[in-house]
Amino acid sequence: MTTVRRTQDPADLVYTPSEVSKLVLGAVDERRKQPGAGVRMGIPEVDRYMLPLRPGELIPILGRPGNYKSGLMEFWARKISDQILADGSEREVCVLVSWEMAVEELALYDLAAATKLNSAEIAQGRVDDVTWQKLELAASKRSARPLWIIGHSIERRKKRPRLTMTRIGEALHWIEDQMGFKPRAIFLDYLQLMQSESDAERRLQISENINRSKDMAIAMGCPVIMGVQAAR
Repeated sequence: MTTVRRTQDPADLVYTPSEVSKLVLGAVDERRKQPGAGVRMGIPEVDRYMLPLRPGELIPILGRPGNYKSGLMEFWARKISDQILADGSEREVCVLVSWEMAVEELALYDLAAATKLNSAEIAQGRVDDVTWQKLELAASKRSARPLWIIGHSIERRKKRPRLTMTRIGEALHWIEDQMGFKPRAIFLDYLQLMQSESDAERRLQISENINRSKDMAIAMGCPVIMGVQAAR
């Protein structure tokens, strides 16, 4: 199975010269009307040099173990969701897919970032009444932030499906087709933890997941940012 819907008509894969010309002019015209548009990181020093991310692009974030790959992607996802709110775009969302952390863990970091509280203290339950009120307020604001998570929950551990690229593709199409939200960006955290759907050797499994991630970027019409753990 593939990440995207199966093509029913072979003609859907073929583009005549006139269609190619029409499509490329449409893409250029869109960029001409919105020069510099695209997904940015929200860090001025980085945005000054990095081109805005466009739909269909797959962007890897490479780093050695423990070098803040996940933290950077979470920070970036929050920035994008804040920009969606600022733009007043009610039908757009940012999606974070995590193989590494449970939903509760990811959201804990969101609350810590919003309240400027120590995440380690919160995780250990060192929360007095004043801190608890701050966390409740932050959780209320988090519920309004258009940052969706695909992954596993400690609370829903008995309903834990395999997190394959096929299932992720189905979840993304459910968000778009059933819920009516279009992803502005998708984050995949991270490549080496992606579950395989084949018995091929590991090198080929990773190559297949990279190809399917690129396919996802095209199918969903948005950039896909993937964490990649560099070799020690």
